[in-house]
Order: sequence, then C-alpha cells, then structure tokens
Amino acid sequence: MALGDGAVEGLLGWPDSHPILIGNRAVVSAYPPADSNNPGERGIYQIWGTDGTAAGMVQLLTDPHLVPFPPSSSSRWGAIFFAYPADDEQDLLLGEPVTIYQTDGTVAGTLPLLELPRGMIPDDPVDIGGHLYFLAYEYDRDGFRLWTSDGTIKGTAAFFAGTTVGFHPPYFQRFGNSIVFLALGVDGIVGLWRTDGTPEGTTLVARLADDELWNGEQRWSFRVVAGKIYFWAPASPDVAGPLHPWVSDGTAAGTHRLADVALAEPPYILAGWGQFAAAGQKVFFAADDGIHGNELWSTDGTPGGTVLAADLWPGYLSSDPRELTAIGEELVLVAQTPLTGAELHVFALCTGAAQRVADLASGPSWGEPENLLWDSNRQILVFAANNGLHGREPWAWVPSGDSGPCSSKAPLPAVSVR
Repeated sequence: MALGDGAVEGLLGWPDSHPILIGNRAVVSAYPPADSNNPGERGIYQIWGTDGTAAGMVQLLTDPHLVPFPPSSSSRWGAIFFAYPADDEQDLLLGEPVTIYQTDGTVAGTLPLLELPRGMIPDDPVDIGGHLYFLAYEYDRDGFRLWTSDGTIKGTAAFFAGTTVGFHPPYFQRFGNSIVFLALGVDGIVGLWRTDGTPEGTTLVARLADDELWNGEQRWSFRVVAGKIYFWAPASPDVAGPLHPWVSDGTAAGTHRLADVALAEPPYILAGWGQFAAAGQKVFFAADDGIHGNELWSTDGTPGGTVLAADLWPGYLSSDPRELTAIGEELVLVAQTPLTGAELHVFALCTGAAQRVADLASGPSWGEPENLLWDSNRQILVFAANNGLHGREPWAWVPSGDSGPCSSKAPLPAVSVR
C-alpha cells in the first residue's frame, strides 16, 4: 500500500524530489493540492518531513513569506535548502537576501543556517565533505559564479568567476581529494573541470562540447561512479551528433568515449533518464545501439568491457530503463513493456536476467515509479508512483526473502508492495 494508507494523497499531491533519509525520518519536497475542493490543482511548493506515516508528516517551513527550493542531502546538516523571500502572494522577491536552511526532518530542527548576500539568486546546492557548493546569479555582475561555503559568512566565497558558467548547472561531484563539475568556458565550450574550492585550484580537465551542441538534459547524468567520472557528450567538441557515454580518470589523457551507442531522446521528461549507476563490479546505463532500442548496458570503464546487459523489450522497441538503483547484487530500475507499462524491475547481476517487481497500475497502464531511494538500514525502497487510484503518492517496497536471485540462500520470491 502507499505510505500513509492513501491518506497522504490529500496531503502531498505531487512529490517533487528524492526523499532524503535522516535517521528514522525523511525529507521530501512536494506541491500539495491547492484546496480540498480542487485536488487536481497544484498548491504552493513546500518541504515536508515524515516518519513514513500520514500522521508523522509535517510541513517544515511554515513562514508564508518564505518559498523553499528543493532540498539536498547534507552529511553535516542533515538536509539543506534555499528559502527565498516572498510577498503576500508568495511571489519571489528576487534580489533580496536568500537564506540557507538546515533540517533534520522535524519542525524544531528546521533552522536558518546562513543568510547570503543581497542580489544573489542561488541554486543547485551540494554538500561535499561538510562544505556547500552552489551556482548563483549575481545582479551586480549580471552573470553567474560558482560558490563554496562552510556555513559561515567568512567561509563563503566564489571560486569560479564571470558569466562563463551560464545556465549550466555544474553538478558538483567529489573525486578523490578534489571536486569535479561541468561549466561553460570563455571559449564557448562546455568543459569538465576540477577544483579544490579556490580560484587558483580550479583547472580544466577536458573540452566536451560546443555550447550550441550541448543538450542540457544529459547533464543530469554527470556522475562519479566506482572511482571514475561518467557523462554523455558528442563524439568530439565541435561535431554535432548523438551523445555517447564517456569516462574520465580526471586527466585529459584518461578521458575517452566508451562505445558507439547513443543516449536516446526521451519521449517526454522522465526522472532518472540517462543516469549511470554502479552495481557489483559494473556501471550500468541505458543506451540505443540502433538495433535493440534504448536498453540496459553495462561497462567496466573500458570500451572492450562495455556491452548490452539486457533487452527488456526484445527487438528494436525500447524499454527505456531509468531510475537505476543498486541493491546489493541486484539493480532495481523502471522499464516499460507492452503488457505492464512502466513499472519496477529487478536485474540480477549473477544471472543477467530481469523480472518485474510489481504491476502497480494493472495491465498496460503506467505506474511510472520515480525518485527511487534504497534505505539499506531498514532494507526498504521508497519511491513515488501512481497506481491509478490514489494519484502520485509515496510508496515503499520491502523485498521478500534474503537478497534475491544473487543470494546463495534462496531465489527472489514473490515480492510485496506496501
């Protein structure tokens, strides 16, 4: 059953972010219904804390003159988010000071951390090693800079300056003792950059693509996985064409294309599209080789070790695997088939076989699970889905048995969704 036994339906409405687990609570952002008489109309964006029950779900920021942006996980502060000042109609007062909030998933534990300087529009905060990294537009410069902060005014400073960042979210990732990110350089080329958080310690690793050839959607997939950097880019920076999977070891010489397969064009905006995920000794992604459609591939980080892992919709049609989530020696993902629509599947690394977990929206209707998050402590997968009865609501899946078909104890039995 859905978390909250369906009572959450009238409370959350439209979950809009991955749940952030903090102890025995979770933080999630959502648009509630505008009012009880019109549940189909979105209300005002809000941040919620929950213990997994309807009774335990509370709105964390209740000031009507503050509008929160999506939360990010923080090893130091639990979760953090930007709160923008707003007028009585909740229209943003852009240019007024924005506050960074911290939260532990409770109202009492949701507190202001730092007020940023006036004239900034910050976005995309990431906590890496107890330091925040984020992109901000600055009115007085009429441009963007990348910033870092330790939560204090003194420890908050820009490290990548000028309008060269553009509207490209950097997607900061920890890589060894440094941070890697994507940014638009002064030459009009999107590049892979490396930094220690200072201007003098920020260097270009590799040129990836001319800005005009750079499709923004694949930036979601820039990620450090299994000690290497994976991303999508054209065959060369100056050539238009399909986007291919690339890998980098953090050096120009160690940056190369993995295979002559392409990132498929999504039929519409889909969560988790084009992502890379590690499971076992492999990294998985979805790609189209022109023969099998958009299906599941795996790689060991070398061109020779990049192969088709599973064709979930056999033939040239696409199952469009997405939301790739590792659970031990299994990979949970969302994929579509002609009989069940888009539903949860499990790919077993030991057998190379995939099976459907549950048909949440029966028949060819789409349950379309998204925002998958595995809680290894409680051995539970939480996600948002629509079973055709309650709208899009939080759900949880508890795998039955030990650890699935790759366990030496028992094969994966029929699973339960609750």
